[in-house]
Amino acid sequence: MSAYELDTLPILWRNVLFKNAHFCEHVCHSWLTRSQRLMVLSSNGIYKPEPTDYEFVQKEALRLEEMLDGLIEGIKKKGQIIDSKAREQKILFFVRKNYLAKFFKNHF
Repeated sequence: MSAYELDTLPILWRNVLFKNAHFCEHVCHSWLTRSQRLMVLSSNGIYKPEPTDYEFVQKEALRLEEMLDGLIEGIKKKGQIIDSKAREQKILFFVRKNYLAKFFKNHF
């Protein structure tokens, strides 16, 4: 991994991660793929280990995956909270307008 990537990726994560889940998913996939690549062909045609800190790459990729999972879980929770609040607001609206009493009176 180049020095540029090591400097740039953390900034990208902070600025983009919570705004674009598709980008985060792409980065996770890319890093996990890179961590699995063990050898590269050198200029003289001999395979040599790629000059990458595999543990660092793998750890960061897994951390990104966990963050993405947390983000998705948070979005789902927020959706559930909004749904339950909307449901409560509708019930309160009908109670205030006395619609529920009329509904039950007419139907039961």
